[in-house]
Amino acid sequence: MTVQDVISETTFVGNGATTSFPFSFRTDQISWLTLSYLVNFDEIILNGDQDTTPGGTVEYLVAPPVDQQITLFRNVPLTQALDYFRYGPFDSQSHEQALDKLTMALQDRDRNTAQKSKSITIEQPTNVEDVSMFFTPVALTISEMRAVLRGSTSPSVSWTIRFGPDRNGVGTEIVTGGTTTINITTGDDVTVLDNAVIPADSFIWLETSAKSGTVNALHITIRYTEVLP
Repeated sequence: MTVQDVISETTFVGNGATTSFPFSFRTDQISWLTLSYLVNFDEIILNGDQDTTPGGTVEYLVAPPVDQQITLFRNVPLTQALDYFRYGPFDSQSHEQALDKLTMALQDRDRNTAQKSKSITIEQPTNVEDVSMFFTPVALTISEMRAVLRGSTSPSVSWTIRFGPDRNGVGTEIVTGGTTTINITTGDDVTVLDNAVIPADSFIWLETSAKSGTVNALHITIRYTEVLP
């Protein structure tokens, strides 16, 4: 057997009609798969020969709603069950299967260290927002923050992203002094960061300090890489 594809994750988008979503990366066991959207989930069916036709389909009893994002990814367990006996026969097929599993595990780890993103949208934001985004059990390196407004009449919001081990604490700003966004089209791309490395076991949250004009929504996305131990 071989592992021809380096991809171990795929994303689907619901359209309100489709109930079957095919994927094409290899997995030898259903238990190695994690699915992000489980509402009305039915089953995962694997193709019979994962060597020649890797992948399978994700089946739902009811079609996921329009624009519902669904992520399926593989996490191969870091175990090794193959055991050779001294002076015993060498089973090349079993050995190749073990190598394939190791290759897939390395692919999964590579995916886990790739760049990811988190987003938050606040409708009708005020000048005193203090909203939790997420908690990270591993260290992160932030590479970019992008903010865009929806509104009219010269909208403007001053915002900052903070992090720290105590959600009730002051925290550390990724950009010291924060950022003021007025852009309602392509958004502001913030790449000059004063504190880009977030330690493990940190909360990340959004604060606003000023707002003017008519602001219907503030949307912020941060891009980062997980620093795995």
